[in-house]
Amino acid sequence: MELGINYLMNMSKKFKNKQYRQPDVYRPEDVMRMKTITESYLVAPGRSPIEFTCFSMREMESGRLIFEIRKPQDERNVCTTQSLTCYDLTPEFLTFPLWERQSNLRWDQSRSRS
Repeated sequence: MELGINYLMNMSKKFKNKQYRQPDVYRPEDVMRMKTITESYLVAPGRSPIEFTCFSMREMESGRLIFEIRKPQDERNVCTTQSLTCYDLTPEFLTFPLWERQSNLRWDQSRSRS
């Protein structure tokens, strides 16, 4: 069973506050025993081997690209493993102030409208 990395990373503090000893490595069965979301990360930021190279938002019914940001690609270090996560967001999400403030993000509001 795969769990989102943010969910796993945010479970640490509650796990540590229980009678459990914090392991050096979290196994899936360790995570499955956790009953609540943690207030901190299981893996310190920057210490995870997972690297996010692209984030895009797509309107699923039409397939229209709404938002995309990518890291510059290093041709020598190309990984073909991909993961897709779907979120059900309300229309209010598109009014989030971040979209207006971040001019360096490739945000095309015309793509978000019918």
